[in-house]
Amino acid sequence: MAALWLLATDLIGQISPHLSNANNTAEAPPRSQRAYDTASIGYIRGDLWAEYARTLASELQVTKPSASALALDSVRRAAERAVRLAPINAAVWLILAETDLRQSDTKTSSEALKMSYYTGPNDLSLIPDRLRLATQTKLSDPELQMIVGDDIRTILLFRPDLRPALISAYRGASAQGKSSIDVVVQSTDPSFLASLHGDALPQ
Repeated sequence: MAALWLLATDLIGQISPHLSNANNTAEAPPRSQRAYDTASIGYIRGDLWAEYARTLASELQVTKPSASALALDSVRRAAERAVRLAPINAAVWLILAETDLRQSDTKTSSEALKMSYYTGPNDLSLIPDRLRLATQTKLSDPELQMIVGDDIRTILLFRPDLRPALISAYRGASAQGKSSIDVVVQSTDPSFLASLHGDALPQ
């Protein structure tokens, strides 16, 4: 029975291969429905609920930049269920953080963002989105300031390929966020300040 249960979730996920382009919004509803069906059968599998939350969040990014409160609530409910079942999934905590920020709940967003750092401190793939979210707020939490500073230093010292992501985050940051980035860059790699404040991304 356990084998059939596990096999069923894999089969449903493979009924329609993920061949759609990210810009082909007509494919979005079937993908989210398929992800929901798979998670419903998996029921207690946090990884499947995480995939469902990720699919819903991706739909909002592609089709609804100004998503309704109802749509954001759907993403949040899926992400909350995922973290209850798989609390070490850093990517889902990041989805919760972004959902809360889009609903103007900056305090809860900061807490979820810190959980994303705690559960995936070495997940470099999350650095661009975590930086973007963190610096859009006032960034008044001292602990979050320290963590974000560590990410910036990681980019400057070890991951030059992520410097464009740092520039992008800077351009969308709040005044306090820009100030925090400036302080870390000034103390770590002052020569990068010109690129950070300039009009062109580094080649």
